[in-house]
Amino acid sequence: MDAFDSFVVKYEDKEGNEETFNLFKGKKEINLNIEIATIKNRDLYPIIKPDFDQFISST
Repeated sequence: MDAFDSFVVKYEDKEGNEETFNLFKGKKEINLNIEIATIKNRDLYPIIKPDFDQFISST
């Protein structure tokens, strides 16, 4: 995805510890087919949210 140089997610785990992961460092990936020429950056998160929520609930 050429829209971002990095995509770091910060979250709090069940024990209250702050955790991070970078989707562009090969640690985690969510692959979706989108038409980058017609979508706005602010619309990207709602598109990945279902897959992202599933990933978070599985860790």
